[in-house]
Amino acid sequence: MFNALTGLGRGGQVDTRASESATCALYATYAFFGFFSGQHTFSFHGRLVIY
Repeated sequence: MFNALTGLGRGGQVDTRASESATCALYATYAFFGFFSGQHTFSFHGRLVIY
């Protein structure tokens, strides 16, 4: 889905808002889960999180 949305803005179209929104949503998701995954792993001990 991400690849389809980012491809919309590069197909010779003037408006690239769909591509920019998809990229923003992807990086926001990375930031959110990257921030909280360390705390989650530390709280539940690494071995329990992996399995």
